[in-house]
Amino acid sequence: MRLHRGRHQCGEWHPHFRDAGGLWETHRPEDLVTAEAWGRDPVTVWRWHAWLQGVSYAARPNAAHAAIAEAETRYHEFLVITQNIDNLHERAGTKRVPSCMVT
Repeated sequence: MRLHRGRHQCGEWHPHFRDAGGLWETHRPEDLVTAEAWGRDPVTVWRWHAWLQGVSYAARPNAAHAAIAEAETRYHEFLVITQNIDNLHERAGTKRVPSCMVT
């Protein structure tokens, strides 16, 4: 069984990237997540990533994450594929979670 998960499961622990009101409405990706941005302003890039890491680490797995971790123990070929950056699946106990980042 293969389960593809995206950001909707994480809840409201952080602003989303592409939605209305998301991070990319108030910040340009080109200013924060590119090698060129790092070359122009490494302090701003570093601070933004440190902030994002902080809110990610402060989040806690929810009931859906726990249910998915439990499902993995029941199905031999269970695989969660996610683009999430928060490691909530792993922190809930899921063992096989390849990350798939899409730009």
